Amino acid sequence: MPLFEFICQGCQHEFEELLRLGEQAQCPSCGSQQLERQFGAPAAHVAGKSLPMVPPQGGFCGRGTCGMKGCGDN
Repeated sequence: MPLFEFICQGCQHEFEELLRLGEQAQCPSCGSQQLERQFGAPAAHVAGKSLPMVPPQGGFCGRGTCGMKGCGDN
């Protein structure tokens, strides 16, 4: 099920909604179905693993484990 972001045209409430194919979202605040779909950032999930972390400097150290569990650990 995709996660969509909406802004209600009636009350300007912003919310996220998981929708199945053919379902219509409804504002949880006022009940309106006059909604504007927003562009959201895509999310990624890797089963059983964490996504790599980027070091504060914005670069990688170059080791094979950089961004994974061993990065920065000696």
